[in-house]
Amino acid sequence: MLGRPTHATRLLGCIALVATVTVASHAAAAKRSDPSPAITIKVGSMTVNGMRVKNLKCTLVNGGFLAAAKVVGALAKKRKALRACARGKKVRPRVSWRFKARSVTHVKVRNVARPKVRGCVARVMLGVRVGLSGSCTATLLLP
Repeated sequence: MLGRPTHATRLLGCIALVATVTVASHAAAAKRSDPSPAITIKVGSMTVNGMRVKNLKCTLVNGGFLAAAKVVGALAKKRKALRACARGKKVRPRVSWRFKARSVTHVKVRNVARPKVRGCVARVMLGVRVGLSGSCTATLLLP
């Protein structure tokens, strides 16, 4: 049903996911420059292939219920590089990024005091490839 949130819980192999998915109404979508309905996904915490995130929120043009797993799975492919940015220290950057098709187009890193770590995380995030379009914000749990 459009405009109403649906709640679901799924266990898929190594992915445990609890999410809220909301599909914007067609009337709201028509007001935006992109006529596609937006999908908003909120996940309290998720781990995919060792990559842990908290408070993930994505607004996507395409995707679906498993889009959150796809986003975190794409981050997991850069897990080693992200961990290298932390240099063995406990770091919890809050990262916002926009992506179109496969490319990340904009990254903002907050909640990190050290500029070198912030810059490293931003550079790694620019290399993340997701086959979706939209934007996300998440806290990355490093290492």
